[in-house]
Amino acid sequence: MNKLKLIDTFFYPKNITLIGVSRNLMSASGMILSNIIEGGYKGELNLINKNAEKDKKILGRSIKNSLSEIDHDLDLAFVITPSRSVPKVLEECADKNIKAVAIISSGFGESVLYDKEKLKLQDQIVRIAKKNGFIFTGPNCNGVYSELASLNAIFGPRVNCLPNGKISFCTRGGTAGIQSMIESTIRGLGVSKFINLGDSAFLKIQDIIEYYEKDQDTEVIGIYTEGINDADQFIKICKRSKKPIILLKTGQTKAGQRAALSHVGAISGESRIFKGFAKQAGILIVESIKELMDLASALIISYVPKGKNIGILTPAGSLGVMATDACAKQGLNIPKLSDELINKLNPLLPEYWSHNNPIDITDSMDFSIFFKVIKNFLAEEKINGLIVLLGELMTDQQDIIDFGPEIMKNRELFFEFIKSQVKRIGKYIKQIKKPVFFFGPVYAENGLPKYFREHNIIVLPEFRKIARIFAKMVKWKEYLDRKKSG
Repeated sequence: MNKLKLIDTFFYPKNITLIGVSRNLMSASGMILSNIIEGGYKGELNLINKNAEKDKKILGRSIKNSLSEIDHDLDLAFVITPSRSVPKVLEECADKNIKAVAIISSGFGESVLYDKEKLKLQDQIVRIAKKNGFIFTGPNCNGVYSELASLNAIFGPRVNCLPNGKISFCTRGGTAGIQSMIESTIRGLGVSKFINLGDSAFLKIQDIIEYYEKDQDTEVIGIYTEGINDADQFIKICKRSKKPIILLKTGQTKAGQRAALSHVGAISGESRIFKGFAKQAGILIVESIKELMDLASALIISYVPKGKNIGILTPAGSLGVMATDACAKQGLNIPKLSDELINKLNPLLPEYWSHNNPIDITDSMDFSIFFKVIKNFLAEEKINGLIVLLGELMTDQQDIIDFGPEIMKNRELFFEFIKSQVKRIGKYIKQIKKPVFFFGPVYAENGLPKYFREHNIIVLPEFRKIARIFAKMVKWKEYLDRKKSG
């Protein structure tokens, strides 16, 4: 069995079969069917329901009573039937030389707290798959997504993902996967692939990581799990990866571990020990889905810093102090400015500017000089990245923030001027290859955060978030350096 080749079937199926499809469009099968159709999948789509009446249709698609009515081999099947019927269904799929199956059905390993017999049922379906040479995700999973195949086969709301996805997700919780796709879209990033493993009875997270590592459309790998199967193998596979693996692992408390066991049958390990192993493998640990996407977007749109030294540019001293505290708490350095840089900045700024890092330009709000200040700051050899604290520029809450009658009267012209400066900064970032963070909302109706990201500028709404993301990017660089040196 070539597991990696078979995994490819989830993301590029030539035909799909839904087994146990229902006329209720709010059911699991109904939502998966609707999402597949609305997502624009172009391959063959078969619907199976043994009790379907003749000539009845769902969303204009005819329904077959059994797999025997299909006269060719199957690529990918979704099983949405009661758990007790799944073994028989899988045997029937095997007769059609099935390659991959997504078992949406629940009532297996996640039910062990109240019915230990469910584990026997889970073991049975694993044996069937191994005997017949096919793979499955689940049981108790919510589906798959593939941008290039125009495939959105997910039980849940359909996320209108953006094109040109560079991040791929693998999760043990289905809702966590959908939320990751939503957060990705909010940040203006597309999603390449997503698969939910549910109880992970057959395919393990490390199998998908190994697949994504070889996938040319994936640059960053995002993982959500409540437990790890075969930790040694997991760490081994992660160590091989040249791509950043961002991991959100829940079930870190005793209460969380109990919840994980009843949710996807996951046995959660001790957090401190796991984090130690993760560090050795270069895995980037995050604490929330938002942080996972903050880090992923930073790695995708910008450059990895070469060290811990960060510069801070602010129009207000208090903001600079808060940002400095946040960075220092993450182990980052806020180095003093060189005499050479101070001499370059003196002609650009009022004589009472801070002459230090953070660079506090005080009451100088001449936006035309910002590019020159940023360029000189980034050119400082010992500075590895920059935080710019001008978040108010990106907000579209005019009823709260007013820049004065001249700017507010010519708001659109002002925004166009800001964009011109951002474009210049973006060009210089590509030249200098250092990350630049702007303090501001990840989304605004005026489109400015999106424009900033399009020009390689990372936008985040909190000092603490900026500091944490920069620190994690540094950790990734340090791991790559250790790996390179042997």
